Amino acid sequence: MEKVLNYGLWSDVVAIFKFYGRDRIRREIPQAAYLKKTALSFLCLVLDLPENECKCYAKTQSNLGHWQH
Repeated sequence: MEKVLNYGLWSDVVAIFKFYGRDRIRREIPQAAYLKKTALSFLCLVLDLPENECKCYAKTQSNLGHWQH
């Protein structure tokens, strides 16, 4: 599910929502190990989830790059 949401086409994302359903995706997204920033923002908006409750959001906040201050 994570790979499709990160790298899939729009038709793939629609297929994921049809196959798994909104409720199951809403339960599993907070446990995702990695989601691109755009994918995470989109999913939090669509699923009405706060970003700070997602494991991948907390992980990216603690791993700042070399030039990010």
